[in-house]
Amino acid sequence: MNSQPIAILSYQLSANDYLRAAEIASSNKILSLLSVTTLTYGGLRDLLRAVQILPDVSYETMSASDYWLSSLVCLLSSFLFLHLAFPRFSPTKRWTIARTWKRTIQMQQPITLSIAEAGVEFQIQGFRDFRQWQHYTGFRETKEMFLLFYSGSLYRILPKRIFSSPEQMRQFQDLLDRNGVASQKNSNMD
Repeated sequence: MNSQPIAILSYQLSANDYLRAAEIASSNKILSLLSVTTLTYGGLRDLLRAVQILPDVSYETMSASDYWLSSLVCLLSSFLFLHLAFPRFSPTKRWTIARTWKRTIQMQQPITLSIAEAGVEFQIQGFRDFRQWQHYTGFRETKEMFLLFYSGSLYRILPKRIFSSPEQMRQFQDLLDRNGVASQKNSNMD
């Protein structure tokens, strides 16, 4: 690190921290997922009609097998929409993150965070990652954490519980502001 640290903080992240961060990071994609799901349903329905598996008929004149096939397409599209648009309620995402956290020792190790005028340094079990402020593309803030993005979908997690006082957290927020790290919208994930 090139300058003296303003604060040195130590913390550990839980599986719930990683899950919550994944929810926050994906929250801005909900509107695009709505259109993708609509297109997916429409595209599947049109594809099935094109290969004449699902005829273009009304429900009143539809045979039982066509009705069930159409219902299955609707059900799968709905599941895909719920799974992608509402990650908080995604059982597979929760299971994957919890499983990864249990199997990856590095995710369970203490993290030392050094915050300075020049940037932020994360240290985890002998690994150091220092990034100057200009390399961060933005941040998201909720009631419980900050996410510092250094790429479109790559970020570092900073739980608010690591700050010893509201004043220390305000100093961090001022550093973000002074160094041009822009806040990103949270899309109802507070």
